[in-house]
Amino acid sequence: VKVKFALNKDSFVYCRSEKKWKSLLLQRIRWAGDGKIMWRYNFGFFLIMCSTVIVNLLVLVLPFLYVGLILLGLISLKFILEMLVALIGAKKFNEKISFLEFIFWFTINVPYVVIMCISSFFVQFISWQGRHQKC
Repeated sequence: VKVKFALNKDSFVYCRSEKKWKSLLLQRIRWAGDGKIMWRYNFGFFLIMCSTVIVNLLVLVLPFLYVGLILLGLISLKFILEMLVALIGAKKFNEKISFLEFIFWFTINVPYVVIMCISSFFVQFISWQGRHQKC
C-alpha cells in the first residue's frame, strides 16, 4: 500500500475544537485507543507509534537512572528529527513554524504521549455520544 499526503486544501478534514480540557483529553484518549488495533491495518505505522512511545518513555525514565549523556543524546536526536519533520510538513503545507511554539510543543509532548498511551488501555470505559468503544 502506497501512502501519500493529500495536499489539496479541499481535501482537508477538520474536527471540532474542544472547548474544555477534559473534553480534549477524552477525545485524544479515544483517538489513541485506535492504536491498539493499528498493527492489523498498517504495521509500519504501528511500529512508528510504538517507537514514539518508547522514546518518550525513555526521556521520562532516564533522568532517574543517572545516564545524562545518553539522555542528552536521545533528546538531541529526538529534537532534530521532530524539527525536520515539522519543517518539511510546514513547507509542504505552506505554513510557518514558530520556534518558541515548537519548543513548547516539544516539551509537553513527552508526558502527553506517555499519558495518552497508558490512557488508551482504558478507552473502553469512556463513552462518546452515549456509545462505548469496543475493544
